[in-house]
Amino acid sequence: MAKRQSIVVFVLLFWVSSLLYAARDWQGTNTAAAVCTATEALACSTETVVCGTPDTSQADETGTADSTALSLTIAAEGATCMCAFIEADTVNDTSWASGTWVLAWEVTVADTATWDNVDVCRMNAACSSVLDGSVANATSLAISLNSTGVKSTSQSGSSQTAGATDIWLVTFGCIGNGAHGNDSPDVQWSQLIETPLDALAPAGNPSLVNFPLTF
Repeated sequence: MAKRQSIVVFVLLFWVSSLLYAARDWQGTNTAAAVCTATEALACSTETVVCGTPDTSQADETGTADSTALSLTIAAEGATCMCAFIEADTVNDTSWASGTWVLAWEVTVADTATWDNVDVCRMNAACSSVLDGSVANATSLAISLNSTGVKSTSQSGSSQTAGATDIWLVTFGCIGNGAHGNDSPDVQWSQLIETPLDALAPAGNPSLVNFPLTF
């Protein structure tokens, strides 16, 4: 009987701990302006130039999905440029787990441009310093923006030993098709940014993982 009780308690504790330490997602919003400037975000990016006015957002774990689209301006000469970036409002985690980042946005008005690069960086809270520019990076994605709907990519991210106020920042690199004038797709941050970072247990509560299984 005691053995059966121990198994039941272990399963319950494992389930509770999985809830406490589940991966954290941030919602792209249009309610808070990004703290980082385009110039500061560019330091995180594979690109060396900014596309006109990039689409920006400060993501929030409890925010309301962005419902306001922005028309991008992507030059037609066929060179990649940083067309958008999104940052976390706060992270409050000094040990970032490795794992998969799912990075997504939504095209509401299509045009013949391509989302080609993505970079995930760890920044200080003031956005004045890129602390690690290679949390996750990908080039040559070749994701067409010539159709409406959600566009996403999944990339493997490295673990990070972070400062308590460090944030993540993601830049998107786009390229025009070079066959006509500027490309101007409309995009919005209506999707979650899924991260491998662990959810934190409520402050002041002991870890249930180490609860003794004794009777």
